Amino acid sequence: MAEPEAPAGSGGSIKDKLGKKIGPLPLGVWLVIAAGIFWFVLKSNKESDGGQQTDAAGNVGTINPNTGYVYGSPEDKAALGASSNSLGTSGETGNGGGTVGDQYADNNAWAVAAINYLVSIGIDSVAANAAITQFLSSQQLTSAQQGMVNLAIQRLKAPPNPPEPGGSPPPVVTPPTSSTFAINPPTGFATSSVNPTAIGVKWNKTTNAVSYTVSWGKGANAADGTMTVSTPAATVTGLSPNTLYHLRVQANPPGPGAGFATLTKTTPKSTGGTPAPTPKPPPKKADIVHQVTKDGESYSSIAQKYHYKPGGVALWKYNYTSAPRPEASKKEIKNRGPNKLFHGSTVYVPRS
Repeated sequence: MAEPEAPAGSGGSIKDKLGKKIGPLPLGVWLVIAAGIFWFVLKSNKESDGGQQTDAAGNVGTINPNTGYVYGSPEDKAALGASSNSLGTSGETGNGGGTVGDQYADNNAWAVAAINYLVSIGIDSVAANAAITQFLSSQQLTSAQQGMVNLAIQRLKAPPNPPEPGGSPPPVVTPPTSSTFAINPPTGFATSSVNPTAIGVKWNKTTNAVSYTVSWGKGANAADGTMTVSTPAATVTGLSPNTLYHLRVQANPPGPGAGFATLTKTTPKSTGGTPAPTPKPPPKKADIVHQVTKDGESYSSIAQKYHYKPGGVALWKYNYTSAPRPEASKKEIKNRGPNKLFHGSTVYVPRS
């Protein structure tokens, strides 16, 4: 289809105006850049009285999420005009491409593509379906739902027939820092070790997970404690012996309504307690006291008489080291050696 001629004095079609260079770039590109700047600064803008919003150009009203400007403002109209001219018409061919309608026949087709895309990056299918259908029917959106819609528009562009705002415009929010959610719940959740005061757990690595949150407790809500780990394993400590515990794990960042894996485990009874007393050794029997009364007695003969198996030399050493006698006597016996005994000497023989 041929381009309509511009009316006299109009200075050319909108497409020509947007293609006119201002500085190093065409006007249309500057408009796109301005829209991008809007998304950056919008998160710090406060809503004015009555739920109104202020766009990057200073216009106050309800912001069109497809352009970033207040509905009906000059900037909003110019951005919409730039979008339609850059896409061409349904009858054009070549570099102009097709209209949005050529890619998605209607809002229903766009909705299917948007939901499929959100699910592909880890968002729960029920949550994705609710966000897109409520957006297309101009219903109030939560911040999480608006974030999902923003992700879909960034990926697929606006739907063929963008919805009009409802009675109370939804907040425009910045998408999550990580637009890709982890797949939940983790699989293979199981115990790796158990003792009276600790339970070790492990699970399979989860797609898109940057960390994992483990929680535990005596109740089914596992609310007694929580920890965040970077690897698919953890050890919960400080538990009570012989107690049933509920444990959960969830991969981060979780999408809206994401689930978690669960298990229960009872800690064993404590093996501690009061140690058994060490038995006391039986009392030592008193040594045999032998008085030397005749010639020819020696340590060897005395050891043989009393069946002291270590022998005479050992009996001599015992008498100058351990026998219950004064230290001076022990020293004298040591100096005499094992072969000298005198009448009246006392020899101590240990009892076996």
